[in-house]
This record gives sequence, structure tokens and C-alpha cells, in this order.
Amino acid sequence: MNARAKFALIVAVLALGGCQTASQKASPIDSAAIDAGMARVVGSGLDALYLKEDVDFSKYTKLLLRPATISFRKSWTPERPGTLVNFSDAEVELIRSDLAKTFNTAFERTLQKGHAYQIASTPASDVLELHVEVIDVFIPAPDLSRYSATRTRSFTRDGSEMTLLAEIRDSVSGDVIGRAYDMRRASQSATFELANEITNAADARRITAAWANALRTALAPNSKDNS
Repeated sequence: MNARAKFALIVAVLALGGCQTASQKASPIDSAAIDAGMARVVGSGLDALYLKEDVDFSKYTKLLLRPATISFRKSWTPERPGTLVNFSDAEVELIRSDLAKTFNTAFERTLQKGHAYQIASTPASDVLELHVEVIDVFIPAPDLSRYSATRTRSFTRDGSEMTLLAEIRDSVSGDVIGRAYDMRRASQSATFELANEITNAADARRITAAWANALRTALAPNSKDNS
């Protein structure tokens, strides 16, 4: 290869690298993850996934899944415009509790697929610990009738929106060895469609399964997906 060809090849490689870097959007976890010695996982399927570079993740065969915590968008309210239904703090907490159960069940089911992980109940040297926060949750049409004596029907074209913040820890030391961030919105419809407990739970399960699949693939790439 002559000097001119070598120079052209170097320029092409640098240009490709620049495109890949530019395609990675900044995320709220970037600084903390990089400061902790983590490297960004390219092509993870998440907005951002970082893992500690000096950790052998293959030694972890079990996963300790801590209960997900849920927080709603500050501007969100379960009351729909034009309705006379008012929600108490206790009723809003029921919505939060239902969502947490949906997320926990979906995470646990998906992370076990393909024998990627066994679910553990206590820390051990072969156990990863996963802490999940689902923040900025926005449900455009919550099923009010489930939480109130008033019978209502809600219709919407918008899908639910929510953001994942996750910490991956060594269960024995408690060291954070991975971080994940991802913002998702359920698909929108061209027409107004009925929204209820079933459709809202389905949105939550689809989003959670996408998150869990991405984490499972990155952490246990040799698992077989038998879904």
C-alpha cells in the first residue's frame, strides 16, 4: 500500500470514528459513570449504558433484583380535564404501587429468559444486584375507574412515557459496576383509542421488557433468547 492509500485509509477510519462518537447522545449519567472508571457500551439499545472496564461480568450467574421505585413527572396528574374525579394521595400511591409490581414482574421474567440469570434472594459472590428507578412517568390516560367508584372511560392517541435509571452493583461489596439510562415512549396512534388498566399495563410491560432485554444482552451476551 503506497503512502497516499495509507493516508486515505487513516482519514476514512478517523471519519468513521467521529461519526460513531457524534451519534452517541449525551445523557445525565455520563459524568458519574466516566469518573467511576466505566466505559460506554456501544449498540446497547439504551440511550446510555456504562460498565466497569476491569470487571469480569461472566462470573455473575444470578441476579438480585431490588424492587423498582416509581416517580411521576412533576406536571402529571391522574385527573382528566372535564371530569369530577379527584384523587387522594392514597389513590395516587395505588397507581404507583401497581406500576412497581408491573415493572418488577416484567424485569424478573425477561432477565431469566434464555437462562441468562437465576433470580437470587440474598447477596453472594456470583450475584449481581440491580437497582432500578423509573422516573418522569407520564400516563396520558390513567384508568380512573380502577381507583374510584366513578365509572369513566378514557381515550387517547398518546403513549405512556417513562425513563429508566439503573445501577448494577456487586451484591457483596455494594460497588456500583454499571449504570444505565434510557427514555422511552409507547407508540402513538393515529386515532383516539380506549385507554384502561389493560392497555396501560401493556405499555409498561413492553417498555420494561425492552429495557430488561438490553441489559440481559449486554451483561450475559451468551444467553439464548427462547422467548
